[in-house]
Amino acid sequence: MKLRNGKFGGNFSSVTDLFSKIDIQSKSDMIFSHFQVAHLINENLSPLAPLSTDLGLSNIKVKKVESGWQLPNGEILSLAQIQVINEDKNSCFLFTNGQIRKVEAFSETTYRYYTLMPTSKAPTMLISGIPMHRIKDTTPVEDTDRKIKALGKPFGKILDTSTGLGYTAIESAKTATSVITIEFDPVVLDICRVNPWSRELFTNPKIHKVIGDSASIVESFPDGTFNAIIHDPPTF
Repeated sequence: MKLRNGKFGGNFSSVTDLFSKIDIQSKSDMIFSHFQVAHLINENLSPLAPLSTDLGLSNIKVKKVESGWQLPNGEILSLAQIQVINEDKNSCFLFTNGQIRKVEAFSETTYRYYTLMPTSKAPTMLISGIPMHRIKDTTPVEDTDRKIKALGKPFGKILDTSTGLGYTAIESAKTATSVITIEFDPVVLDICRVNPWSRELFTNPKIHKVIGDSASIVESFPDGTFNAIIHDPPTF
């Protein structure tokens, strides 16, 4: 397959809900890591405090009550729950119907265990304990930005051969006409669905998701389909 100026002719659609063993969370669910809740342990904190319910993308105000902190919807994030979240530095937790649950999944496709690992900005994903992104002295979004800048300004039609958490596809779609992004393991997209930083992977109409082996899928595209191909798989 060659690059440049071809016409995208494949009929590829977004991934569907194929998975019975992993609950897909609703948009109303909140998600926390120790970065968001650590300050709530301070006993001298004022009765009203800021709290991000989407891993740092935005903030709300919560009210201090005897058992913990009251959210705007009336639910209580208890002191015990805050302690559990704060002590686990490598995990993110969904807060649903008053209960917390670690974001984790085991794939029967690849026999890999996935978790969402927080950083000071966007989270990365641990694949059987190995970070998907570079996180030493950087963050996943900074790492992605550097890689996209190395490509130059993405334009036209872009192929992203390894979706992961979708950061490469999302950043490319800011200037490209369309982005085809391929993910081998459907469970990875389940993790994406509960990651607020991956939201545009499902809402941006310029991004088209494909499930399968990228090595095989690229053969279905005619020469000249893409202006650029980004190949940045996780390292094992």
